[in-house]
Amino acid sequence: MVIERGYKFIGESKIVNAVERTKESASIRREEIIYVEVGLTFARREHIVFIPGEVEIDFVNGHRPELYGDITHPDAYQSPECSSL
Repeated sequence: MVIERGYKFIGESKIVNAVERTKESASIRREEIIYVEVGLTFARREHIVFIPGEVEIDFVNGHRPELYGDITHPDAYQSPECSSL
């Protein structure tokens, strides 16, 4: 675990693909950099169908910004620590 600017980081960062499948995980015991190859053809697809009519992901039209609320406001996460960055 690393403490940086008062925040605890426990490690085990992950690289996941567009459908949240873990491609690589970092260690929880040591600092490291992880890499994966990216399939740009798949990553650029805007609509992925696993089971037609049941399991479909639409990355463009599936967004619902009206539900984001305050998190999209510029001052939503301002803190004294952030303002000094």
